[in-house]
Amino acid sequence: MRHIVPYLYYVGVGGAGLCIFFFSILFEKILNSAGEQVWSVLGKTCGVVAGVLLYIGIIRYSFLFPTLAAMRQSGLYDAAAIDLTFKAMNTFIGESMAEHAQFTFSALMFLFFGLSITKTKVLPKWIALFAIATTAVILVGNLEPFGFQFAFAFNRFAAKMLALWFVCAGVVLVYRGHRTQQ
Repeated sequence: MRHIVPYLYYVGVGGAGLCIFFFSILFEKILNSAGEQVWSVLGKTCGVVAGVLLYIGIIRYSFLFPTLAAMRQSGLYDAAAIDLTFKAMNTFIGESMAEHAQFTFSALMFLFFGLSITKTKVLPKWIALFAIATTAVILVGNLEPFGFQFAFAFNRFAAKMLALWFVCAGVVLVYRGHRTQQ
């Protein structure tokens, strides 16, 4: 069953990136139609960038790493050069873009959407406050690449808060839409 694990990762992380991407576009339309046109656009922009960056992290697993492994296995290329390329691309694509930059844009997305929610009342105030709290936890967790060891715990907790916020916001949006026939 080990061969399934990479595919689950592709679907889980890549799917999360796509969901953030599309949610940001659609949620901005909802907030914009409710009359808020500044924070919602900033939230959408940051969400689209965060979704793309999260999805880019999958590229290293689906294209880059198998190619490097095949090159190393063929023996036609220097193994040390392949290992160095692997480490450099994993650091650049994985840690810098798919994690650090994506967390920064995700935090800004939550902050801007949280502010927009407080102005529109599209969602309850507690969801706006939850978004702003998620922003703070993501930003503390984002200190991990800078050597702050305690940030690892915040980083993992932020990922759970991020997912929970999306579920809560989605459930309330569907419930309110069903109740008001919109």
